[in-house]
Amino acid sequence: MKKNYSISIVNGSSYETSLNETIQVGGKEAHIQSISEQNGEFAITIDGIITKAEVLSANFKEKKFTILIQGKKYKVEAADEFDLLLKKMGLDASSSQKVKELKAPMPGMVLNIPFSEGDQVTKGDTLLVLEAMKMENSIKSPGAGKIKQILAQKGRAVEKNQVLIIFE
Repeated sequence: MKKNYSISIVNGSSYETSLNETIQVGGKEAHIQSISEQNGEFAITIDGIITKAEVLSANFKEKKFTILIQGKKYKVEAADEFDLLLKKMGLDASSSQKVKELKAPMPGMVLNIPFSEGDQVTKGDTLLVLEAMKMENSIKSPGAGKIKQILAQKGRAVEKNQVLIIFE
C-alpha cells in the first residue's frame, strides 16, 4: 500500500514523497535501511550511493525531526496524507483563522469521541476517531479551545464536510 507524505526541510525545500518499499524524493528513488534503531542511525541509498543519517531529535506528535546527514543538521517536518487533507481544508495548525467548527474530512463511521461538551482541548488532542475505508483516522484539534457542541455520535456514519464539533 502506497502512502503519500510531504517532507519539508525547515528554511529549505519541500518534497512530495510516496512511501512504499522505497521513497520517491524529487523524482529519485531512495531505499531506506535501518542500521541501528537504538541510536537513531539509518542509511539512505539514492542512485546506489549510501549516505548515513542520524536522527538527533524526534517529536512524533508534531512530526518534527532533527537529522544529521554528512555533518550537517537538517530540521525536517513531515505531513502524511491526512495532515495534507486537513491543511487543504484550512484546519491545520498553521491556519491563522480561529476554527469555529470541525468538519468531517471524509465520509466514515465515528468510532470514538473522547471529549464531552464543555471540555477544554489543546492543539493536537484527538477529538474523535473516524473509520474510513477500513482505516482508523484520528481527527485532531487544530488548536486550543472549548467544545461548545458535539454533533457527531459514536457508531453513526458521517458525510464529507458534515459539521462534527462546534467550538466556542
